[in-house]
Amino acid sequence: MLINALAMSAALPTRRGFSALRVSCQGKSGPSQTYSIKEIKFLSGGAQLPAVSMTGDTSPSPLVASASSYNGAGFEAYRAFDGGTGTFWDSGVTEGFPTIQLYFGPGSALGISGIVMSSGYGGGAPAGFYIEGSQDLATWTRLASIFGLTWSNDETKTIAW
Repeated sequence: MLINALAMSAALPTRRGFSALRVSCQGKSGPSQTYSIKEIKFLSGGAQLPAVSMTGDTSPSPLVASASSYNGAGFEAYRAFDGGTGTFWDSGVTEGFPTIQLYFGPGSALGISGIVMSSGYGGGAPAGFYIEGSQDLATWTRLASIFGLTWSNDETKTIAW
């Protein structure tokens, strides 16, 4: 499913020069579900990033996956970037606004043109989220605001701008 993010976001600032990208969840389809995302790939021109599958939160180097929370062993942040169809990041929380991010390493200056996201369980996939970029892991710039999504189990959505 291709979604036009321009119709969902009032203004998209410059989207170039970031060393880290994150998804800030802003609500989910099932109120009693924990937030969960099976796979995330950021679009940079014609490429999907990360270009390699992660095998741990810090491997392969220099990639670093992290999240504001996770539901214990087997649900770590890197699971959303490991290319696996049977694994996923689970926030372990049913409320609030958890984040999951990927740092591409020092000297990275990525441009972003969209996101490909897959749900594990439709009720836990984010119904809304912000995509944010950072050059220093301290200051974040909002790149897109996506809201009003509904998900089926194991559904993949491509959101491009």
